[in-house]
Amino acid sequence: MKKNCSTKSGRAFALVLAAGASAAILGGCGATTESIVDKMFDEEVESSANEVEYDLGVKLDSDGMSMEFGLSGDGEYEFAKDGDDVVLHMIMDAKLNVPEMVSSFLDSDSVSAEIYGETSDDETVVYASTDDGDTWIKTTQEVEDSVIDDDKKEDIIKAYKKVLYEAELQKKLEDVDGDKCYVLKLETTGDKFSELYDIVFDAMEEETDESIDDILDEADMSRDDLYELMEYVKLDITMYASKKTGQCVRCDVDASETDLGALVSEALKMSGEDLDDLPFELEDLKFTAFSFSITSKDINNTEVEIPDDVIDEAVERGFGGGAVAVPADPDDPDVAVDPDDPDVAVDPDEPSDPDDLSNYDGLNSDGSFTFPYNDGNDYVTVFPYGDYELDKTMSDGYSAYFYDDDYNYYYVQDYCDYAIEKYILEGNSQVNDSYEDFVCDYEAVDGLAIDGNKVYVVDASYTYVWSDGDKTDSSYKAILIAYHDDTWDEDTFLQISLDSMDGSENFTLDDMANIANSILAK
Repeated sequence: MKKNCSTKSGRAFALVLAAGASAAILGGCGATTESIVDKMFDEEVESSANEVEYDLGVKLDSDGMSMEFGLSGDGEYEFAKDGDDVVLHMIMDAKLNVPEMVSSFLDSDSVSAEIYGETSDDETVVYASTDDGDTWIKTTQEVEDSVIDDDKKEDIIKAYKKVLYEAELQKKLEDVDGDKCYVLKLETTGDKFSELYDIVFDAMEEETDESIDDILDEADMSRDDLYELMEYVKLDITMYASKKTGQCVRCDVDASETDLGALVSEALKMSGEDLDDLPFELEDLKFTAFSFSITSKDINNTEVEIPDDVIDEAVERGFGGGAVAVPADPDDPDVAVDPDDPDVAVDPDEPSDPDDLSNYDGLNSDGSFTFPYNDGNDYVTVFPYGDYELDKTMSDGYSAYFYDDDYNYYYVQDYCDYAIEKYILEGNSQVNDSYEDFVCDYEAVDGLAIDGNKVYVVDASYTYVWSDGDKTDSSYKAILIAYHDDTWDEDTFLQISLDSMDGSENFTLDDMANIANSILAK
């Protein structure tokens, strides 16, 4: 008869899964990736209203039989801070997906719960009700001061940023509940968060009698073993950052590509288990789903109160667990950049779907490229300069690249450096603390306009300050076409970057004006 695996690995394996899930949560939540991420942490989120969706599914095929287990649902939570005081309201609905042999023992395959919570001074009070909402249970727990002080918080933020800096800024802005957003996509693995985990684990050890290392040691494992296992946790993270406020208004995380069988197999091997004792093959253990999404609104503009009838009717009970944690809230990013500009008299075939321009072919017979803007509703034509030629493989409805034989190039895109945009439109040279020694010279090109909109040439420089204090000198030479985006009711620019052209370091404003006339005024 097959024997069960020993229980000594149970706590460690639970820790592995919890760490994997937390890595997914951590992933979620400048016109460059770095400046957007930095903006996320410029201001603490004091309140917000959030919608949550989640889906977790596991499937096991063994000896011709298939079993699936799952948990999915949605909900909403809102919270508000006032100093150290926090008030929370949460409503969650969940549906279980279990084999019939298990569901027959359950009263229902779904559950609903509503919770109010309040942390103040040295205690947390929670009011909870399930399903009907007619009965409220009150529990109270004393709360000790957290050992995660401001210095540790700063260390956590730095470690978090290092991972998020690897995200890729998408070419197209997207709408989230009417908010125009930059989109950051990150494909990573759970072990990339190991530096952050170390900080949190060490802080937890100061608060509890038992450390993470003690728990792992019981299963003959170490932190290094844990992080090696976390390499199996595959994370596909998409963050949506409001261009207007810089705040993260939505985060989607999908970890369903995680090789669950390999993860469990390796964990058991590290714990000294004999895989031959298992009643099934671990390679048959797979995730069918492992995803969640958080959408936030009314950030720093949400009020939460516990209704008087909930307080008055609640029945006091003992608290069975630890202090209630305030949900991790999405942070914020901002840096500007944005859609494009006007058109020239041309007669291109408009893309059939303005929301999908990746296969757009704007190549004209004279070697020029007709570039769409305003979500593909309008167009501007850009011509080759000198010996530069359009690279067809690098050009679509989101960007267009012109190369010479030595791989120097200039390109068109529907983004503009946020600091430059704010400076020209608002005269603001202090966009945030990440920009030092900001210098920007610009002028309108005389006699050149696109659909009546001004064309500017810009020569700028600044020092970008990274979160760890490192500094990078940046230069910026570009042609900007001004226009008003009616969809978003704002002024913005289409950018033609000249930084990578031959001799660009010596370009004057007059040089760039001549280039502008050459590539736009045909």
